[in-house]
Amino acid sequence: HMLSVGNFTQIYCDGSDSGDALSDCMNGAPRYPECTKTSNPQNVCLGSGGGTSSLTASCGMGQIKYEIYDGVTDCSGEATVVVQPTDVCQQGGGGEYFVMLEC
Repeated sequence: HMLSVGNFTQIYCDGSDSGDALSDCMNGAPRYPECTKTSNPQNVCLGSGGGTSSLTASCGMGQIKYEIYDGVTDCSGEATVVVQPTDVCQQGGGGEYFVMLEC
């Protein structure tokens, strides 16, 4: 089982300023001031949920697979698997923000 190395990146675009977060996200989010870009390593236990949970993420086949460990901070026990597409702007908060994931 080959582990991919490298980072995954989350681009978060707050739409409350311009009112057009979707186009900002689709047009190359990092250029826009209301978009923030966060990179994290793959296959490493990362804190989540404000310190109450943890997760690992791995990229492949145009998607990111998250394994989420609720209520534990060391990625132990049973994981919930969530798969998200990469390079797609996803709406959240009823259009208040958009997120795009990159590998």
